[in-house]
Amino acid sequence: MFCGHCGKPNPDTSTHCASCGKEIQVALNMAPAAAAAPAPAPAASQAPVLTNLENYSGPKGVGGWLLLFWIGTTILTPIMLLMEASRNLDNMIVVGMDIGLTALAVTTGIFLWTRNRNALAMVRAYFITQLVIAGLSIVGGVMTDRAAQGSAQIGSSGIFQGIRTLIMVAIWWTYFKQSERVELTYGRNL
Repeated sequence: MFCGHCGKPNPDTSTHCASCGKEIQVALNMAPAAAAAPAPAPAASQAPVLTNLENYSGPKGVGGWLLLFWIGTTILTPIMLLMEASRNLDNMIVVGMDIGLTALAVTTGIFLWTRNRNALAMVRAYFITQLVIAGLSIVGGVMTDRAAQGSAQIGSSGIFQGIRTLIMVAIWWTYFKQSERVELTYGRNL
């Protein structure tokens, strides 16, 4: 449904607007009666027009590209991270980061699926965490390359992973900023 004050979409179960914070009320779009003349009676076949458009049939819910993001974040990313952690049991820093990022990814997915009002804040935190890790991977890859005195195979893996993550975050951040489905599902964009 849409807020009668600011016009932004909100989940159907909302009592307050996610954008302006005002109470959402189902309001009928009826013209006020003129002071001198009585208002004409509405035709029996006409239904009142709801200003909140609660029956809007646009893309809503976790589907389309949003579903693809959800599957990648909630299922595939944790599997890859836990596999990486199991291969690096001797390096507790990697294991800790992988488990922490797995928890963040699963929590973000749960918030998105349940349409939690903090879902987009979790997505933002997930993206920022990914950006920090990508930056550390790139810096670590460059430093490893320098320490190996030009051996391109040692640190280039970290550089490649960091650049790949930067591109992935840029694409999905743009989607969450511009998607009509995200706006209709969560009441706003990222």
